[in-house]
Amino acid sequence: SLRQKIGQMIVTGFPEESMSREFINLVEEYKVGNVILFQYNQKSRIQLKALCKELKKMIERETGFLPFITSDEEGGIVSRLPLDMPKMPSPLGQTALGEIERVRKAAKITGRELKEAGINFNLAPVLDINNNPNNPVIGLRSFSDDPQTVAKLGVAMIEGMNEYNIATSAKHFLGHGDTATDSHVGLQLLTRAGKNWKKWN
Repeated sequence: SLRQKIGQMIVTGFPEESMSREFINLVEEYKVGNVILFQYNQKSRIQLKALCKELKKMIERETGFLPFITSDEEGGIVSRLPLDMPKMPSPLGQTALGEIERVRKAAKITGRELKEAGINFNLAPVLDINNNPNNPVIGLRSFSDDPQTVAKLGVAMIEGMNEYNIATSAKHFLGHGDTATDSHVGLQLLTRAGKNWKKWN
């Protein structure tokens, strides 16, 4: 139905360690098919695994499809996993190690942990280029200020996650690294993309 098709395009969440009544109502009534988990949803390995199991069961029952259960596990300052699960260094920290295989290995470890917990979609890697010192939100989340390095290590991270069948989402479509505004609180304007377009292509 149209309602089911629309529901498959929506990702939403809830602010507790277990499914709220409001969230369950969205799935039951509007067939919302996907969920995002933040740090307040992920308190321990055991709790997270049980929550993901309940989410899959309930959403599949109501929609007929397994959900995307998503989280932001970039490494470093953007990590949602509980304290009793391993977390990787920031992308910039991983770049400093100077070995692409270490980035791939870190992604494999993260992918293994996400799969074990029941999360199947990681909203990472960040493929923004860290080329604006006034940027308040990218910084350590970027692999580098060099486009080729960002591309090479971003691909390695995706490959590592893929070994555990974790879907990935390159972000932030793209150019957030060259802005001076946090997109969580304001609208960014990238003014020099036009004149650089020919150089990049």
